[in-house]
Amino acid sequence: MTMRPTTTRSWLRQLPGWSVRVKLAATSRSSMRGVGTVRRDVKLAPMGTATFLETRRVFSLRDAVAALSPGQRKGTLDRLQYFAKQGRVKSVAYGVYASVPAGVDARRFQPDRYLVAAALRPDGVISHHAALELLGAAHSDWSACTVLTRRRRRPVALDGVTIQFLTPPAMLARRHRENLGVRPVDRLGQTLRVTGPERTLVDGFWQPGLVGGLSELVESAAGFGILDLDLLREVLKACPPSPWLRRTCRPPSPRAPED
Repeated sequence: MTMRPTTTRSWLRQLPGWSVRVKLAATSRSSMRGVGTVRRDVKLAPMGTATFLETRRVFSLRDAVAALSPGQRKGTLDRLQYFAKQGRVKSVAYGVYASVPAGVDARRFQPDRYLVAAALRPDGVISHHAALELLGAAHSDWSACTVLTRRRRRPVALDGVTIQFLTPPAMLARRHRENLGVRPVDRLGQTLRVTGPERTLVDGFWQPGLVGGLSELVESAAGFGILDLDLLREVLKACPPSPWLRRTCRPPSPRAPED
């Protein structure tokens, strides 16, 4: 079937947001028996600011520069400042912004804490009680969102919640196994990196204070449903239980028989 140039160009022009350059080349009749081929070089054009804000709830300045004005940081900042004056953009932390839904007062709008955490540290892994929440197993709400990252920074306060940044467990970091037991979790259309049930359980026993205490961890763990026992053994092998946990969970010594 021979593709007509006019039809091809018309179809490509209908693609929104794309700058299209079409090159038509007829192949040799001896090899293709007169069948024409079309080579398309399609390049992605910079996205409009309004479109970008509709598709990104929380974003970093780096993300905005890449999508709106590649290589032009100042121009992107000017755009964001303009939309901030219109109440469409809110600065959350240094270099991180949130899109404000239409009809919502930007001063009262609070962006999603987990998306903010991911934007602050794209390499980070959401862990501990925040992981329990994202896994749908948390027994209660918590006032801290923990992120494991190699690049620590100061905590960020957000609507009564503190986003804190910790380094991964040293035993995993030394072996470059920080991603052991980490899984992707969808949050409002964005994929976040979160410690799975097995890793969250072990991390919680290591640092009970970051999961709301042992009782909160145990009650929340009941909501996991299914645990990958092989993965749990692997995590326990990589992060052996702390001496405190071994003493706490040690079975009682057999009593001497009474005379």
